Amino acid sequence: MRTVIEVATFVGPLSFVWDDDALGVDAEGRVIKGAVVRSEFVRAARLAGAGARVVDADSASGDPGMVVRAVRAWSDGSAPNALDVVPVLQAGGEFRQKCWQALRSVKAGEVLSYAELAQLAGNPLASRAAGSAMANNTVAPFVPCHRVVRADGVIGNYSATGGSETKVRILEHEGNQIA
Repeated sequence: MRTVIEVATFVGPLSFVWDDDALGVDAEGRVIKGAVVRSEFVRAARLAGAGARVVDADSASGDPGMVVRAVRAWSDGSAPNALDVVPVLQAGGEFRQKCWQALRSVKAGEVLSYAELAQLAGNPLASRAAGSAMANNTVAPFVPCHRVVRADGVIGNYSATGGSETKVRILEHEGNQIA
């Protein structure tokens, strides 16, 4: 069953789709069942498709309740890396999967360049492909693509609602000094 939940954050509502039936492999190679399969800084109604049920954040329990607690802890600053443990699954080729997995090891308060991300993902010459992986990330901020900046330090684009303004707010919230 798919559940859609909206959680208030410092940048507005963050809605996520939890799928109890999602089946995949996490970064450590363990099989997982159940994961966030989509998230956006929008109202829950925008993500609720056919067959999904919308649940109030305060009444969420089980795994979706764990995700709500993680989002709140990240948002209020009490656990800046709380989103790192939330299981996520998204479709993408091998290099994109490696980029997304590598990025989850980058902690709040840190940033890296697209070239550095490509290196972490095993192909130091693939900075454009790393950028493409970030542009196609469907589970931000759980996969924290906001932590990737251009090599010259310029923030760059952010495909989430609010664009680069949202990216700057998140980076500042996580302790980065933005010029």
